[in-house]
Amino acid sequence: MNAGLLNAMQKTFGLIGPLVLASALVSNVSHADGHEHGGQWYAAVDVVSVSFLHPETNNSNWQVVDEHDKGFVLAAGYRFKPNWYVEASYADLGQATLEHRNPVITGREHIEYKVPAILLQYRIDMNDDADWALFLRAGIARMRNSSSSENMPYEAQTATQYPVGMAMVVHPDKPWSMRLKVDGYDKDAISVGISLMRNFGL
Repeated sequence: MNAGLLNAMQKTFGLIGPLVLASALVSNVSHADGHEHGGQWYAAVDVVSVSFLHPETNNSNWQVVDEHDKGFVLAAGYRFKPNWYVEASYADLGQATLEHRNPVITGREHIEYKVPAILLQYRIDMNDDADWALFLRAGIARMRNSSSSENMPYEAQTATQYPVGMAMVVHPDKPWSMRLKVDGYDKDAISVGISLMRNFGL
């Protein structure tokens, strides 16, 4: 995946935040989905997690040669209203692989991505007989990057990001459910995962 495609995806994700706000303004949470109340906890772990990472090389002689990696995400959340959830997560997105453009300089180096985040979720209700539901996600994160070599023009840093994403949950109102989600943490970091979820208090 090249940087142009990543930028396009980020622009698409950028539309989700306003949609969350708009949905909140037009929805009636007292009867929208037929659920009695909030007050439910859940935990989730990714059973499949793939990351697309393309760090900015600042016009240096280093280039990204592998922007895909496997990672893992752990999350816990609370449903405080029928359509509203808050979720805390920790994502290890893996690493991007880089090499020097000068063939004399051999070997590959890596930049790692680790991201704790807090997300607000809004549930878009389907009909009463649907076995799945869609969610819009937006929040705040502290992305932590580190490089494997001091020779790379990339310093370890922790930056505030505003992740946005979407998720589809199968059997959302049963004790066990599955979730497919896409989260964009930054224009150079996107995570796609399938999660196993356990709902408490149903």
